[in-house]
Amino acid sequence: MCFEYIDAAGNVPRFVFGAKSFEYVTPEEPRLGARFVLHMQLGPIKLALNGHISDYVAGRVIGLSLDDGLITGTVVWGVTAVDSEQCSTSAEIRYRVGSGLTGRALSKVIDSILEPGIKYTESRLREQVTAHYRALLAE
Repeated sequence: MCFEYIDAAGNVPRFVFGAKSFEYVTPEEPRLGARFVLHMQLGPIKLALNGHISDYVAGRVIGLSLDDGLITGTVVWGVTAVDSEQCSTSAEIRYRVGSGLTGRALSKVIDSILEPGIKYTESRLREQVTAHYRALLAE
């Protein structure tokens, strides 16, 4: 249940801090290698980040790689079923911001919101998956 929620592109803006939209620009299937654009707003900065699915194990792992130039990096979501109604998630984030004035300004913004952004994402993901699961049970 949790993996399917994270894996659905339309759900990304509902739980990822700063995400405004997540759209595939190539066919979604197969997932591995599929290209996407992630629109984000981090403080006053609006970004359209290009990337691809770099790791995918159905039901367990989704890895996204950003290869935009200004920001490069990876986000790997791991999902482990605890039982039929619960799961545990993990996320590993690695990023590098370009040099120059723009890169330094963006780095300061990211550094200042990273911890609150992670807490927001964890909280929203928990809320959204729980609500989604309850809605499915009610059907």
